[in-house]
Amino acid sequence: MQAKAAQAWLTGQLADGNAVMVWPDRYQIGYWDLPEQLDGHGGHPVVVYAASGDQVYLDDRNLAPLTVARADLDRAVARVGSWKNQGLVITDRDRTPDVETAVREGLRDVVEHLSAKSDSFSLPAWRKWSRMMTNTKAAKAWPRVFADGQWLDLAMQGVREGVDARFGVTGGNLRPLFADFLEQAGHSGLAPQWREIAEMWHALGEMTEFAAMGKQLNALYEAETDAIARLKATTTA
Repeated sequence: MQAKAAQAWLTGQLADGNAVMVWPDRYQIGYWDLPEQLDGHGGHPVVVYAASGDQVYLDDRNLAPLTVARADLDRAVARVGSWKNQGLVITDRDRTPDVETAVREGLRDVVEHLSAKSDSFSLPAWRKWSRMMTNTKAAKAWPRVFADGQWLDLAMQGVREGVDARFGVTGGNLRPLFADFLEQAGHSGLAPQWREIAEMWHALGEMTEFAAMGKQLNALYEAETDAIARLKATTTA
């Protein structure tokens, strides 16, 4: 969706009283106070639920009302090409959701996505990352990229924020949240494995040695591949 069309659509949804999930770039949204080198690195979804003048109200785990300038929000959601100007209405008053169907289709989507061969957007990414932790020849290998130590602290901070709920918004790489979902969806037998995987992600966040991180990432690849196979067998039975 083009920027102006997306902005008009969001304005209309808020005017109708609907809340909308959007994916803003954390640097562009402003309130994270991130350095400029993180411009375009993306961010996690937040919910826009009201407008007041040139401000909008966001839900981003905040404990007090959070408002940002609408212009900042528009710029932030248009920044990252992978989810540019995307929005998901989550309180459409004109629809009655079919929860059972949504859950079933959601699980199938998870299985399909994480069973793909892509080493950028599916589980093979963990295996590739594992190799990059100790490879000394590949241009993007960590020992080469961070040979002089520059920006290594920021990279390690990014890993920890991504897997440790004490520092970021995706604790355990969201595996604990997925385990809760499985229990609520009637697949409680699968949940413990995902909680164990979550602890493996938490452990990764504590590591600083490249070799140890590579070993942990490979173990995560194997564990999650097995977990997805079990989920596939259950949801397609």
